[in-house]
Amino acid sequence: MSEDEEYTERSQKMEGSEWILIHNPAPGAVSARWYKLVEKERGLESWDKREDVPAWLRQVSLVLNMHCEGWTGYVFNTFDRQLEILHWIAERIEGRHLLVYLAGWDGRYYWNYPIYKPSRACGDTEGLKRLVDGAHQLGIHVIPMFGLIASNYRNTQKLGFQQAACRTTYDLEEICDWTEWDEDLSTDLIWQPLNVGEDKFREHLFNKICWVTDTFSTDGVILDISGWLPQDPRHNILEGLKTLVEGLHARYKDFLIFGEMGSEFHMSLIPLFHSMANLPADHPFYRYCRTFYHLGIGAPGRGSTGVYEFGVCPYVRPRSDHPAIPTLGLVDDTLPQHSKEVEAVIKVAKDWARRWNS
Repeated sequence: MSEDEEYTERSQKMEGSEWILIHNPAPGAVSARWYKLVEKERGLESWDKREDVPAWLRQVSLVLNMHCEGWTGYVFNTFDRQLEILHWIAERIEGRHLLVYLAGWDGRYYWNYPIYKPSRACGDTEGLKRLVDGAHQLGIHVIPMFGLIASNYRNTQKLGFQQAACRTTYDLEEICDWTEWDEDLSTDLIWQPLNVGEDKFREHLFNKICWVTDTFSTDGVILDISGWLPQDPRHNILEGLKTLVEGLHARYKDFLIFGEMGSEFHMSLIPLFHSMANLPADHPFYRYCRTFYHLGIGAPGRGSTGVYEFGVCPYVRPRSDHPAIPTLGLVDDTLPQHSKEVEAVIKVAKDWARRWNS
């Protein structure tokens, strides 16, 4: 184990915290101490007491990973087609039990970040408005995806966000060299991480989220790569995230903010994540937060991950005996080619609700 200063406060000396060494601790004893500390220092509250959890979320038993326009410009589902899919699903399960995760709604996935305008290929502003209004008529909640840190290099320059580019402890610009988008077996260095702790970029992101929420009456925001913790000596990314989250909750009621991944430092700010479904059912995480299956899960059939960069991932039916909310990926061939499996997942969601939502 180790301890370090905040990267924005690096110095030649530091004062460490008190360490407690426990010999042969009872199972769960160390994590219990740790989470009590997080409760005290970060204001982390139990799931049943959290005020940032909308009442409607507590009724959700199926998340729909709705794939729109991919990085290459391939359209998996137009907005009008998505509404047709929602009508089909809502005939089999009440809309109040459904949450739509809208990925690639803003044009080429990741390529357009952080501009955030509805995809023309999917139906533009009018199409997105029809989708959200139609979903609400069915009792379904819709949440669009935003990148908490991501920006196309060209857009960084175009929008003047160079000062927000994450930097290392030694003042080198961070490079995103781990994502492969077009299946040519080499990474595509088209985006870079920006630091939401920098005022100009955070204000841009806040204003874009508000514009989408006000224009389309969406029900929250997905903050992608929410767990990024750069060693940036200039801007505190956790403080920036806190400012963004508090500003959104001050403006909107019953507004869900959820992230991709994070640590205990993020759990007091974000109640729902989509990368924790591999945690065991008795993990302390579930005392405070909830999760569903990641955007990158394979859809029924060939296992397409839609807009997500995996390309394919073997399809696995979600479980009703685990606290992770059942999740279904929806790509271009999911309905009607795999309608029987979709109905099977809906049954899992109903079983899950009886077990976990009571």
